[in-house]
Amino acid sequence: MSIDDCTLVSSGLRLILGLSQHNLDSDTIRISDIPKDVRTALKVMGVVDPATKAFVCCPKCCACYPFDPDDLESYPAECSNQDTPESAICGRTLRTTRNRKDGPKDNLPVRLFLYHDMMDWLATMFCRPGMEQYLDREVPDEERQSVGDIWEAPILREFLGHDGKPFLKRPGNEARLVFSLNQDGFNPYGNKQAGKKVSVGAMYMACLNLPRAIRHEVENIYLVGIMPGPHEPSLHQINHFLRPLVDDLIRLWNDGIYLTSTLCHPHGRCVRGAVIPLVCDLPAAKQMSGHASHSNHNFCSFCLLQREDMDNLDYHSWKSRSWAEHLDIAKQWRDAQSEKARADLYVKHGVRWSELLRLPYWDPTKFTVVDSMHAFFLGLFKRHCREVWGMNIQFADGDGLSIALGNKTPTESEMMQAHDLFKTGSSKKLRRLKVEVLRQLCRETQTLHFRGTKERMAKDLEAYVCSRTHQTVVS
Repeated sequence: MSIDDCTLVSSGLRLILGLSQHNLDSDTIRISDIPKDVRTALKVMGVVDPATKAFVCCPKCCACYPFDPDDLESYPAECSNQDTPESAICGRTLRTTRNRKDGPKDNLPVRLFLYHDMMDWLATMFCRPGMEQYLDREVPDEERQSVGDIWEAPILREFLGHDGKPFLKRPGNEARLVFSLNQDGFNPYGNKQAGKKVSVGAMYMACLNLPRAIRHEVENIYLVGIMPGPHEPSLHQINHFLRPLVDDLIRLWNDGIYLTSTLCHPHGRCVRGAVIPLVCDLPAAKQMSGHASHSNHNFCSFCLLQREDMDNLDYHSWKSRSWAEHLDIAKQWRDAQSEKARADLYVKHGVRWSELLRLPYWDPTKFTVVDSMHAFFLGLFKRHCREVWGMNIQFADGDGLSIALGNKTPTESEMMQAHDLFKTGSSKKLRRLKVEVLRQLCRETQTLHFRGTKERMAKDLEAYVCSRTHQTVVS
């Protein structure tokens, strides 16, 4: 709740107690004990506002400019962002006039992005009783047959620091932390089907040093920042919000931060950290890492398999992506002179620049986590239950020996006509057939793929007929 809403609740409690004063024990409850302003209660409980850095955010291109509330002239009146040297300057107005209690106020930022200072959050975390012992946990020395937590995974044990040694093997009293990075959008007004669609994005990090039981407790999550709405940043615009976080992560990796005193080390200690897994749903993971979307020609973040070869299940033939090649293409995209040059590179390779690539250790081809929740539970399992096994409300339940295949199954007459065209017809006539009929013809060949587009299946069937005719003539 906002401060104003909390103050309203507090005032309401004072009013209720005032009306019920004759029924209360004045020695137990006093109206004066309830603060008029919620900030008074926060001060008594020792709850302070986090240290944040404010940025004026362009509503059009999401470019961010440092904001000083004491100097309203510290940022430009119009956005000067230019994506490429040949691109037009954004030019969107960054200032507006708002009505305040004391009258209209000019030159106020039209939109703000607040970044939670990572160093301040780390200092607060180490000051909390009992947390430092958890943060200093050691990773298992040996590989385990079954891994129940990412803290036991080989990738953390084998991750090397800037000195070329295992990062999580702490030298002396130095602290070594590893984080996961998450980003997702949400509707602040609730996920309603009707009404205006508004999306606000949140970036947050979890410290993997903490035990799994408390790792994702709200008080242990580092909220990086809230990306203002009403719309999500598109494609590379996310980099404007990632930039201050990456700046802090580079400092945390290279030099670390020095805490003058902690509960376990009163004389101070150095803290270093790194972010390894990127844990998001598929669209957000592609956007954050700089990969193309799952509908792109280059759909995979881990291998170079093309979309038309998606039915290829021989994983030995899948050529893996390399970190060096990805970084090289991403830099070419970043340094391109025009939007067209960027678009050509993106179409060819399915890669664009991400601010996370400034981290000298972050490998997008290994550290982007597969979205198992949507892929398995809302994708594969759902499809198998409803379509493959027929566990669907539109099917009449029976003894399980047979299921209705729905209205998409070709009729007998359609298949008879299709077989005639298959033997004597042209590709033009084949393309006029329904997708379900073409798919059934491809199935019957026992060699052709039947999960492609209508155009591809028609071409494959025509080539299949030509090859069979050639074999007959030769024999």
